[in-house]
Amino acid sequence: MHKIITAGICGLTILSLAACGNESTHNKTSSSVSTSSVAKSSSQKHHSHKKDSASTSQTSSSATSDSTSSAGSSNSSNSTTAASSSVAGTTSSANYIDTKNLTNAQAINWIKAHMNVVLDSQYNTAENQATNHNVTFTANDFDYVYNGHSGGWDGASDDAVYYAVQENHNSTNMQAAGADPATTHLAAWFRINRDGQLQVQKSVANPTWQTISTTYDAN
Repeated sequence: MHKIITAGICGLTILSLAACGNESTHNKTSSSVSTSSVAKSSSQKHHSHKKDSASTSQTSSSATSDSTSSAGSSNSSNSTTAASSSVAGTTSSANYIDTKNLTNAQAINWIKAHMNVVLDSQYNTAENQATNHNVTFTANDFDYVYNGHSGGWDGASDDAVYYAVQENHNSTNMQAAGADPATTHLAAWFRINRDGQLQVQKSVANPTWQTISTTYDAN
């Protein structure tokens, strides 16, 4: 069920916003550095054998130290990568918007992002533009009026949230098309149903609800 809060003298109703968090699991990878053996020449003199053995031991010890240092650097690098991935996961979670709990502004922006389903079929057609002085209408040429939990040309009344979309005859494009500012016209009905889906009802002649979006994709 949509939660609603009424505030202000104009009766503006808003829906509360909720965000869901996502967790990411990161696998650390280990890396090792192998040391190569030092080959000794068979022509070395006997009296220098002990010195060479000591040198070889020292070289091996140094290589082992380098291996340990490299492994430590690798672990440090992996830790940094994991931390970075964790931050990215938090950012992704913060961008999630629950369509069952939207503010009034978010709901209107979502509707406006999908107004083309109305504009392309009823306003910006070749036939209509010929009589509207070749004006191309946009989502900003309309007003979006919250209508509570009932609306639509079919007179629905349920747990959905309804918006009536009306022509704004005072907009620049409407005026250019010759619209009468003393009148208005209902262009379409939108609703967000109980499942958080955005639906449209485009005309009284076809009062069926068409689902046009299931995830919040408004800017």
